[in-house]
Amino acid sequence: MTVARNTSRPYRKRARAASEADTRQRIIESAVALHLEHGPAQTSINAIAERAGVNRVTVYRHFPDARTLLEACSAHARRLNPPPDLAGWRRIDDPRERIDLALAQLYDYFRRTEAGWANLLRDAELEPLVKEMVEKRRMAYLREARDVLLAGWPAPRTSRS
Repeated sequence: MTVARNTSRPYRKRARAASEADTRQRIIESAVALHLEHGPAQTSINAIAERAGVNRVTVYRHFPDARTLLEACSAHARRLNPPPDLAGWRRIDDPRERIDLALAQLYDYFRRTEAGWANLLRDAELEPLVKEMVEKRRMAYLREARDVLLAGWPAPRTSRS
């Protein structure tokens, strides 16, 4: 028996790939929503799967460990609510103008992201992975923002007794 091959139409997996991407995005959005409601430390894979309308195995197929899931959630949250652009601040020579703009942008940013920050900072004390990611991304951003805002101000005088 001979099996005929169809060489004119190679299999490209387009529809299936699109469905997989949609499922992955639903999982990420569900996890982010639960992280905002309860925090990452109190969010279970079961809860994520239920909210996304998939089973646990599907969540693990897309995110084999907690790190990959948290990184995807972090990237998604940054796309939804990006922090203020430090490059724009750097272009302002006058430190007073720079700090006025920066504070306005930071207050707006923290007003929009307060729940996420509160849950992450709380859970960083409970979960080493959350602590690592908060330190690696969010606190690093704040340190860089501090350095940008301090640039151009006169150095503090030290008193000599």
